[in-house]
Amino acid sequence: MDKITGSKFGLLLIGVAIFYYLVIYIPQQQKVKEEQKQAEKSEEIKERCITQTLKDLKDAHPLMETREITNFRKFNDRGCFLEAGCMGDVQYDENFKPLFQSCNNEYYQECLSGVEVEVIEMIEAEKQKRIAECINLYQQSNF
Repeated sequence: MDKITGSKFGLLLIGVAIFYYLVIYIPQQQKVKEEQKQAEKSEEIKERCITQTLKDLKDAHPLMETREITNFRKFNDRGCFLEAGCMGDVQYDENFKPLFQSCNNEYYQECLSGVEVEVIEMIEAEKQKRIAECINLYQQSNF
């Protein structure tokens, strides 16, 4: 290869390197940085929503129950008491009927345990629903 052909090849190689750097490498790096920044922002929004949602729920009720969950708990507590035969000659409703002639405390406690499990599931579902709503709201307003 002569000097002129070698220098042309060298310039071509330098041109290709500069082209790759400016057209492919730098935009790709910027895209990665933007994606990382977006992920960090999404994580920050998620953490903020979790913190705020739990605070709001605790401020509204120490056990984080909504009015509906509290009403569910009370209704089913009464139902367990009625089914356990502990209400005597009280007028019964169509949802709960006494299962025992006299008050069966063991059944009552077991029934309450089942209600408590459902209440915990309802509270967790409410928390997740509110956190998701918060995240969606922040993402729509910030992006």
